[in-house]
Amino acid sequence: MERRLCPNCGEMMVDKQPPCPLSCMSTKCQAYQKKTIIDVSLKPVVWILGGPGVGKSTQCQNVTRKYGLEHLAIGDLLRAEAVSGSDRANCLKSILRRGGLVPADIVLDLVKETIAKKGPGAKGFVIDGFPREKTQGIGFEEAVGPASAIISIEASKDTLLQRLKACAKQSDRIDDNDISLMMRIETFLESNHHVLAFYKSRVIMIDGEGSPDSIFSQIQKILDPVVQAATNATSQGNK
Repeated sequence: MERRLCPNCGEMMVDKQPPCPLSCMSTKCQAYQKKTIIDVSLKPVVWILGGPGVGKSTQCQNVTRKYGLEHLAIGDLLRAEAVSGSDRANCLKSILRRGGLVPADIVLDLVKETIAKKGPGAKGFVIDGFPREKTQGIGFEEAVGPASAIISIEASKDTLLQRLKACAKQSDRIDDNDISLMMRIETFLESNHHVLAFYKSRVIMIDGEGSPDSIFSQIQKILDPVVQAATNATSQGNK
């Protein structure tokens, strides 16, 4: 491999994981170290991806119970901000009322602000349905730090549709017909395709067709070593 210097930080460009969010790909990147909010080697950051109805929230709750990571749900953050009285509140209320898509920069800002606020007391974070666009992921890793694990829960369109219909029936949402539900699935798949393509060397795909327990069993195999490494690093740092 050609040896080059990164124009952003002056470090040697290397092919390592986890990468810095700039172009040098070096874990020693000075620009990266100056910009991050938390040390992800001590506080793991996990992204859980998957289509609507695949069970992301359930699995994030499982992760929180077992590992003590803080669960950030994008929808909850947006709804809380909409009633917060902040400068963004009225804008968010209008977008959410129309069922529109919240701009990526607003979503990213909320996630960064929440992590900065909760970071000192948190063991780490598991983020539900993030990033929704690859630009969010890039911005996150520039400001917060590289994701410790990127997990994508995979299920067929038919499985997602059936699960969404079951949820709609339980909540008595008569507006959720097959056409509208399939549109949600297709919209997700189009956006998620770009995310998966961008992070293809780092994404771990797991089978989401089975029971919640079987899905979590797969997740544990991925996160056990990640969380243990962070625990070991924290212990070493406290000595």
